[in-house]
Amino acid sequence: AGNSNIEADIDGDLYIAGGSVVVNGNVFEDLLIAGGRVTVTGDVAGDLRIIGGQAAIYGNVGDDIVVGGGQIDLGKDAVVGGSFLMGAGIVTIDGHALEDVRGLTGVVFLNGTVNRDVIVTVEDNLNISKLARVGGNLKYSALIEANIPPGVVAGSVEFNKFERESVLEELTYLFFVQKVLSFVAALILMLLFVIFIPKVLVKSADLTRENVLR
Repeated sequence: AGNSNIEADIDGDLYIAGGSVVVNGNVFEDLLIAGGRVTVTGDVAGDLRIIGGQAAIYGNVGDDIVVGGGQIDLGKDAVVGGSFLMGAGIVTIDGHALEDVRGLTGVVFLNGTVNRDVIVTVEDNLNISKLARVGGNLKYSALIEANIPPGVVAGSVEFNKFERESVLEELTYLFFVQKVLSFVAALILMLLFVIFIPKVLVKSADLTRENVLR
């Protein structure tokens, strides 16, 4: 697949797919991306939904982030107005989530701030730095108990040790699947849109650029 680079602001939803996708402009509603390597530096007013091999999010997001991929990074200056919902191999959260962090992952590095709860199922390690802050409760399922620095979690900490065969029984999984199903439905529509009406995306960006330059 080709590469996509969006520099203009988008006054509405943006649905985009490509081998490499870079969104530097702001999106004033929802942003849906499918790509091998995804980078978002612009701000998104609504939801941000990504499926890709690697995804790096540096801009602010007004509502939820729903993301699935091999490696996910939330930059230290990024603020998520809703929840951060993830399914990935390696996740690094350096930014700030105003609601919850939930999902399934292989490894998590939490260095940022979560205002509410963190509820995750981790295949390998949950790594929480002393600089991180969790305003609610921390509930995690893993093979190995994590070393949680004192003072990081304001609420309670609950660790559930699981056998690998029981991972699918976790409530975290059920919650995430519900979100992913809606994401997949939207993704299918997005891909159909990109395949059959590709010129609409270009035209939208061109019109926005023309308006900005006036």
